[in-house]
Amino acid sequence: MLNEFLNAMMLAELLFDRTATSIGSRSLALRREHQATPTRILHVDDEPDIREIVELSLGQESDFVIRSCGCGAEALAVAADWKPDLLLLDLMMPHMGGVTTLARLRTDIKSRMPVVFMTAFCKVQEPDYFRSLGAAGVIYKPFEVMTLAASVRSYL
Repeated sequence: MLNEFLNAMMLAELLFDRTATSIGSRSLALRREHQATPTRILHVDDEPDIREIVELSLGQESDFVIRSCGCGAEALAVAADWKPDLLLLDLMMPHMGGVTTLARLRTDIKSRMPVVFMTAFCKVQEPDYFRSLGAAGVIYKPFEVMTLAASVRSYL
């Protein structure tokens, strides 16, 4: 019940922001004019509501193209064909967790794209641990919907 309430609040905040944004839009538009192609972001999470929130949040950015997957196996197939610029990867998933997905991404597909873990295990593992696995970093859940794009950009 609490998770549903928090998700509803994040979505309401995001939708409010969508209708009320005007401050700084000119400078943002000028930055976007200089970007030739959108940044491809692949998001992998077994929770449909988290995938939806990330899609809504990052989908606000015209310089991002988002694709979502519900499992590691699907992510490997999409990554091989779509060639994303960044992978947002849930740490704990059934069948193939984030660590295994990352390892297979590096060995099977030979991809060097930045991978950022997303986990609800806040502060249990230090960011250095995730870097030792070959990840660029970590975003802890619950994340701030309004600042997710800035967090993602910091890893590009």
